[in-house]
Amino acid sequence: MKAILLLSGGFDSIVAYDMLKKYYEIDAIHFHYAPITDKKSTEKALALAKHIGLSRVHVCAIAPVEAEILKHCDKKHFFVLSKRSMMRIAALLAKELGAEALITGESLGQVASQTLQHLAIIADAVPLPVLRPLLTWNKEEIIQHSRRIGTYDIAKGPEMCNILGPKHPATNATLRAIQQQERNFDKEQLAQTSYQERELILLHPPL
Repeated sequence: MKAILLLSGGFDSIVAYDMLKKYYEIDAIHFHYAPITDKKSTEKALALAKHIGLSRVHVCAIAPVEAEILKHCDKKHFFVLSKRSMMRIAALLAKELGAEALITGESLGQVASQTLQHLAIIADAVPLPVLRPLLTWNKEEIIQHSRRIGTYDIAKGPEMCNILGPKHPATNATLRAIQQQERNFDKEQLAQTSYQERELILLHPPL
C-alpha cells in the first residue's frame, strides 16, 4: 500500500512517518514559503527525510496559494484554508502515484487549526483517508519520540508554517463558512499550478 506524507521541517510529521513506515510505501511532499522566507525549512525537511530513510520528497511552493488566501479571504480562517490547500495538492500526488491515503503529524489542540472541528474540515478537502497517528499525542510525547529516532536535533528551531497566519485565528470555523471563503479564489487551479511546478528530490539514506 502507498501513502503520501505531508512533511514539514518540524518534529511532528517525521514522527508520524516513523509510526506508519512499516505499513505503507511512503512518498513525502513538502511545502516551502519562498520567496517570503528562505529555504531553511526545506533543508530541514530534506535532512529529516534522509536521516529517517525516506528516499523521495516532492517539494512545492505554497506561498502563491497563501497569497491568494490572504488577498481574498478572512484572515482568521487562514490556517484552515491553508491546510485544505496543502491537502488538495498532496491528493494530486496521491492520485498520480496510486496512493491510498495521506499522512500528517497533526494532533489535537496544539495549534488553532487542530481543534477536532477543524481537523474534520481539513480532511473534508480531499476524497481519500487522512491518517493522523499522533492525534492524541501531546507535544512532549512527540519530542520524546523524536529523540529516540534521532530527529530532535535536526527538527528543533522555529517552524515556518505559522509566519503568515493571524495571532488570534478562529478556533470553531464551520465547513460552510470555509467553503464560502474558498469561492473567493480558484482553489483547484492554484493547487494544479503548485503541483505541476513541484520538484522531486531523490535522497539516499546515510550509510
